[in-house]
Amino acid sequence: MIKKAMTPLKKTLRLLFYLGMAIVAFVSCSKDAPPEIDSDNGTPDSPYIIFTPEQLDAVRNNPSAHYILGRNIDLTDYLRPDGSGWNPIESFTGSFDGAGYKITGLWINRSSSNGVGLVAEHRGQVKNLGVEIADAGIIGANHVGGVAGVVLNSSGAITNCYVTGNVSGALYVGGVAGSVNGGSITNCYATGAVSGSEYTGGVTGVIFNNGSVANCYATGAVNGNRYVGGVAGAVGHLGSSGNMANCVALNLNIISNGEVGRVAGGISGGSLANNWARIMPIGRSDVSITINLDKGKERMDGEDIAPTGSEGMEAWWQASMWAFGSSDDNPWKWGTALPIFYWQTAPPIAITKVTGIAINASDVSLEMGKTTAFTATVTPVHATYQNVIWSSSNTGIATVNTQTGVVTGISAGTATISVAATGGSRITAYKSVTITHAEIGFGDGDWYAAQTSTIGLGVDLVFMGDGYTAEDIATGKYERDMHKAIEYFFDIQPYKAYRNYFNAYIVGAVSAESGIGTSGVPKDTRFSTYHDEYAARTSRMHTDRDVCLSFAHKAPIKDIDQTVVILVANSAKHGGTCVMWPSGRAIATCPINAPTAKSTLQHEAGGHGFAKLADEYIDAAVARTHHPNDIPRYHPFGWYLNVDVTMNPLEVIWRDFIGHPKYPMVGVFPGGYYFSSGVYRPEQRSLMGDPGISPLFNAPSRAAIVKRIQELAGEAFDMERFMATDIIEPNIPTRVSLELLSMPPLPPPVLILD
Repeated sequence: MIKKAMTPLKKTLRLLFYLGMAIVAFVSCSKDAPPEIDSDNGTPDSPYIIFTPEQLDAVRNNPSAHYILGRNIDLTDYLRPDGSGWNPIESFTGSFDGAGYKITGLWINRSSSNGVGLVAEHRGQVKNLGVEIADAGIIGANHVGGVAGVVLNSSGAITNCYVTGNVSGALYVGGVAGSVNGGSITNCYATGAVSGSEYTGGVTGVIFNNGSVANCYATGAVNGNRYVGGVAGAVGHLGSSGNMANCVALNLNIISNGEVGRVAGGISGGSLANNWARIMPIGRSDVSITINLDKGKERMDGEDIAPTGSEGMEAWWQASMWAFGSSDDNPWKWGTALPIFYWQTAPPIAITKVTGIAINASDVSLEMGKTTAFTATVTPVHATYQNVIWSSSNTGIATVNTQTGVVTGISAGTATISVAATGGSRITAYKSVTITHAEIGFGDGDWYAAQTSTIGLGVDLVFMGDGYTAEDIATGKYERDMHKAIEYFFDIQPYKAYRNYFNAYIVGAVSAESGIGTSGVPKDTRFSTYHDEYAARTSRMHTDRDVCLSFAHKAPIKDIDQTVVILVANSAKHGGTCVMWPSGRAIATCPINAPTAKSTLQHEAGGHGFAKLADEYIDAAVARTHHPNDIPRYHPFGWYLNVDVTMNPLEVIWRDFIGHPKYPMVGVFPGGYYFSSGVYRPEQRSLMGDPGISPLFNAPSRAAIVKRIQELAGEAFDMERFMATDIIEPNIPTRVSLELLSMPPLPPPVLILD
């Protein structure tokens, strides 16, 4: 409940709120451009280690990575005294572990900016961090907080953090975060004064969209006009709910001209549970009187904390009501006079950097198709992060698994294998490997793993070639082309980011003739692959599917119905075709030396074969053999998720993307699945509509790809997590020649329904 009748928000206030959610760009506050962080990995197991203000500032260059503080960071001398202070990191989706250290000297003076704090929009994880604000304070407009301007989505979380110093703004102002929009703040406290106009709280200004604040307390004065609370200005907002539990308001005083509460200034949706408050001045600034309180553990003013030894104090600290212990789930412990968290008395984590690395092997000689395992030793042995990452100077000669150090010989020549420490340094060691021709050639049906998954159950791909003679295999052409095809497949998002989920097998196939058939006439090749006649305005290709599948079974795949076979045709002619079965298996035929080879392979194998995406281009001739009603029939099976037959943005299958601030390019555009009307696609251009011109899968297509990867890898797919980690590369159209523009479009996939 609230103390004063809640008036409807004016349209202008709603507009200010939505404008506040659109975080604006800021001018850099550092003395110089931030340098790269001194590390190579940025994964959860090997986070970037931050030792300097410059490295902290460089987080904005890679906001989806993982970081840890190696020492306290003082920004006093880093920020220009005559400038606007710290430039908030615009959108953070990674993780940041303070490791018990603190950032001091932080100040911001951006009174006309929205999204003001160490981070503007926070969709990642921040934990174990202290933020000590300088005397100048943090000043912003809307969504202003010490750690974050706004904590967004279920992926956004702030845990085990504290903020000291003053924070001020207009709307949605809090000591830790300005607003909690679907995210969470847990086990945190703030001690500074917080002032704003509306929605102002000691910890956060507002909690809504199922956001939560739990196990938090605030001690500073809070001052505002409406919706002012010791912990949160309001719980619930704009028709959505929020939740607050196990929080304590220990503020010096709380002043408001309107809705006010010791714990929360208003509640319009959600819950309050087991919240407490000290007896403090609370009232209106215009008359300086104490107003009547609405006490209770589930009420806006919370239950009284009485002096030590009294009934109130004993009730407050009943073990059945509070989580005592030394973990994030049981964070509370007795303090001298105030509640404290277990981590407040814990020392920071000591970070020990890597100082040396060595490869435990001599320079080696290896036959093509064979493997050997390199290992590395990191010094000192007690270095905090001892993970390493491997690379090859020439993957056409030798590849190396980035995580395991397993080297595979590809073709004759010499390559350098390097290993780099990821524990906060760029220390690297090198070894040479010479690849020689095998005494016995890579023969019919022979196979090896060109890549082995390091995450999940392993998603299987099989690469094999047609139109390669024994001589082509002996000279290494076969394997070079297979590895070229593998690199093409993974050189596009999200396959690039999820590469370590895949097994990539190469199976040998010997043909009597080199090259494949053209003009509808096959050659004497292992899989009888050939191009259709161009005069028929088609780029379709044919192959013997049964023989192809029998060779795929020679690799140790888990299930042919969960496998994509990429048939690499020894051809320089434009074309390609994907054959798909309802069970999930697919054969994508792609000419490896055609001018459109890379985009064709990504379209046919990555788009149709793996993700079951539909074509998005318009072709009246093809449309005559299809029907828009095909699309909704396939949607329940996870097929054709990049096209729909409704133009209603609230009903279209990719509706989660529409209106999302990260995806302004997503809408409902007419044309797709060969039809100029009655079918809609999510973006103007994409690889499924303009192969060879547009270099990217659109956002819903990327989501469909990641969903299938995670399902086959034994993981659960989460849309919010996908959006937080999705990598959006520039969709710059590729320049193509008139010759390429005159080529026929890639054909529709062939569906085998029997």
